[in-house]
Amino acid sequence: MKLNNKGVTLIEIVVALAISVIILATAAGILLTSYNFFKNIAQSNEDKLIGDTIYTLVSDKITLANEVEIINEQNLILDNENTIEVNDGKLFYNGEDIFGGNFNNGQSVSMNITQYSSNSVSVYVYVWQDGRQTYNTGSVIKLLNYEFS
Repeated sequence: MKLNNKGVTLIEIVVALAISVIILATAAGILLTSYNFFKNIAQSNEDKLIGDTIYTLVSDKITLANEVEIINEQNLILDNENTIEVNDGKLFYNGEDIFGGNFNNGQSVSMNITQYSSNSVSVYVYVWQDGRQTYNTGSVIKLLNYEFS
């Protein structure tokens, strides 16, 4: 019997293509899963950054205030003149959006500020995306210069 060494057969090409398709499909699935995982982690980190930044700012202002008046859970007055409030999902200090329009990046925030004891308040910050809470942080903060009567 004489062998023909001039090329590859059609069956060899089909088998090579089938193996290539299987490998590419597996790689594409891994790539898409990794991309979605990265996107979710990045969004979670962004929500945490927003919540922690707002919480730190509010807690620092409250801690050092000489007078604290809680109007409601989203609004308070410090030292008879400075206001901190959440309005339309954004944080305002003396009526100005502190972080500007793009800081929240589509997320909205809310706060829950209540008197905890005669010299402390509880402050909780919530970050929302598409109507669902994505992050929250908070604690009880001791007032250094003021005591509720």
